[in-house]
Amino acid sequence: MSDLFRFLLVSRLLRRWLSLPPNRGSWLGLLTTLVLLLPLAASAQIVDDSTKVLYGPKTTFIIREADVLRDTITPVMVDTTLTRLPQQRYWLHDSTFQQDLGNLGTATRPLLWQTNTQLGNRLGRNVFDKYAINPATIPYYDTRSPYSYFQFNLGSTGESTFRLSYARSVKKYFNVGAVYERFTSTKTLADVTGRNDLVRHTNVLVFMRYQSPNDRYHGLFNVTTARHRAIEQGGIRRNSDSAAADSLVRNGLLFLQPSTQTVWLQTAAGGATAANEEERNNVHLAHTYRLLGQGLTAFHVLDYSSQRNRFYDNGIVRVGGRPEYPGYPNTFLNLTKTNDIATYHQVENTLGFLGTTVWKESLVEYRVYARRRDISLRMESLFSTLTGTDSAGRSPQVPLPSTSIPADVRVLKPWDIYRGEVPLVGQVFVGGNAAFNYKLFAIDTEAEYLLASGEYRLRGRARLGPLTGEVLSISYAPTLTQQRFSGNHFNWQNTGFNNTKVNQLTVLASQRVGIHQLDASGSLININDIVYYGTDGRPVQISTGQQLYTLTARHRFNYGKFHFDNQGTFTAGGQGTGSNDPIRIPTLVSLSRVYYQNEIFRKALFGQIGAEMYYQSSYRAYQYSPSTQQFYLQNSFEIRNYPVINVFLAADVKTVGVFVKVAYLNQGLAGNGYFTTPYYTAQQRRIQFGIRWQFFN
Repeated sequence: MSDLFRFLLVSRLLRRWLSLPPNRGSWLGLLTTLVLLLPLAASAQIVDDSTKVLYGPKTTFIIREADVLRDTITPVMVDTTLTRLPQQRYWLHDSTFQQDLGNLGTATRPLLWQTNTQLGNRLGRNVFDKYAINPATIPYYDTRSPYSYFQFNLGSTGESTFRLSYARSVKKYFNVGAVYERFTSTKTLADVTGRNDLVRHTNVLVFMRYQSPNDRYHGLFNVTTARHRAIEQGGIRRNSDSAAADSLVRNGLLFLQPSTQTVWLQTAAGGATAANEEERNNVHLAHTYRLLGQGLTAFHVLDYSSQRNRFYDNGIVRVGGRPEYPGYPNTFLNLTKTNDIATYHQVENTLGFLGTTVWKESLVEYRVYARRRDISLRMESLFSTLTGTDSAGRSPQVPLPSTSIPADVRVLKPWDIYRGEVPLVGQVFVGGNAAFNYKLFAIDTEAEYLLASGEYRLRGRARLGPLTGEVLSISYAPTLTQQRFSGNHFNWQNTGFNNTKVNQLTVLASQRVGIHQLDASGSLININDIVYYGTDGRPVQISTGQQLYTLTARHRFNYGKFHFDNQGTFTAGGQGTGSNDPIRIPTLVSLSRVYYQNEIFRKALFGQIGAEMYYQSSYRAYQYSPSTQQFYLQNSFEIRNYPVINVFLAADVKTVGVFVKVAYLNQGLAGNGYFTTPYYTAQQRRIQFGIRWQFFN
């Protein structure tokens, strides 16, 4: 059986298996697929008659756009290590710690503080960013042979990720490729079968890279699409008649079986009524041309993106003239159904010059540019044709008062849809950066300014040996969603918000001492005029300054074949002790790993066996609003502190890596479960399995 035929057959079987519910038959399908896959472990590398490897990881390199735009391309070999393979946060496109709704594919937000560095208009609907491909950071390849990459991860509770990538060089200077991704999960709340879909996400990426024979021109181009659908359940319905029982559950002292709970957004028969859908499309081009060697290079970046968010609920339950679900404070447009759509388009053109000069042992770099950004935003909502009145006594058959709908919203079909247009807005940015490196000393500065807006970003960094100091000052406007929103349950228009200003001082240290690698950073962050979503789910700006102090440390070392990796982040000032404190961050977030690794079977197999523990201290986490796709403040629910212990076994046979992991092994020892977001439980103990396959023919 040829490798190509076997590859297509395995891909087809896995794609079919992904569509099946997690039962005994689907596991049998997985085992059949693995049997077909095993022979490829011995033939994934091309060899000549002397059995010498001709093509493999050492002949396949990754090139990033950031390097091309520095005109200093340093190809990096593809990753074949096992360390990240069992870690779930590396299965997706954002490996930072996140607050989510307990399942793969649900809405997320960064758990730790991240300073926004983007100026100008931004849509501000980012809860599904973790699952989408960033076109500016994708890997391009320099391969001497066709390179395929395949990864599949599965959890016994119905979560799975599937990624298939293919790249090849058409000619010496031209490389093309494509990627297909699929992420899925099934319900754990209010579903005793565990087979009903919760999330389905797909990404498709097509990319190409060209380099002229004389090395003066470099071009990168990619097209991406993403489709995301997440069933919204609204969280577990709180038991108002038993506050004591609620307290025991949230502290993990009273066992709670998620599958038997009742959620807010479902039919009487347990079916789904509400969902969020997101569509993203992007066309991205980055290219450079050397005018006078590496000292003067012209560059241009074109980026077109579109994002369409739709929230619908086909079964709004009303009690006493108002929606029963607490996340729906009003029904402005339709008493029984919601269909809110926001469509955003953005075009960016960046044109500039850059250069790199090497003199003796020093390196000087510069870049200057101008950028224009044009955007459009349209908001649509279903308007009721039903009779009757809402909780405020208004008839849904007549236009609503101007205080309910922003003034620029024009009613195209009063009996059908409200449609609001934000007109095309052109913004012009100017900026640049300069860097100087000499042996152990380096200095780097950058600046960007949005004309006629007061928005700017200034950053300076200096390094001397193992120590680095960085100063960041930024002023940015609220997102478009924070400024205006039109929907069935929420409406606002905020034209008086000021720019948010952040000043941040960071000191970093990185040093290797014998077998010990030490990395640490400390930051002092001052934030003024921060915009956040208050306890009523609407944007609020507070003029009182907010101060954060963060300390992050990581210690890695090995003792023989035993490896240890410990990291943690301590945050002071973000615990939300006040009812209106806008920043809510756990005081301590840590991750510790220990594993033993060795080669066995005459070095034919390389394996790891180990354990990891994630710990998070208690804090008043943000609540989630499905209709606005935003996390907002709440003061009644405190997420308890909890550890999560996982054990894993990973192995690598040439270019095939596999792992098996028991996640949340300690369930029942330190509580019978925990919440990730108020009234959204995390997944319980489960088995996870994964396989990664790379071949070079």
